[in-house]
Amino acid sequence: MKLTTDLVAVGGLSVALIAGVFMGAPSELLTGIAGGLSGYLSKTAVNHFENPHEIARENKGEK
Repeated sequence: MKLTTDLVAVGGLSVALIAGVFMGAPSELLTGIAGGLSGYLSKTAVNHFENPHEIARENKGEK
């Protein structure tokens, strides 16, 4: 598995959300983290499905 910006962002937001829940963080903070996580995931999904052929070529190493 390759370490990408997407993986770091989603992993960091997920860890922050889970840690916030267990540590009793204010709901406003958790709402902001959850909103950032869902927004980032939806942006990534839209970008992935707009150009699936280009992404497939990049994964195979073709240009």
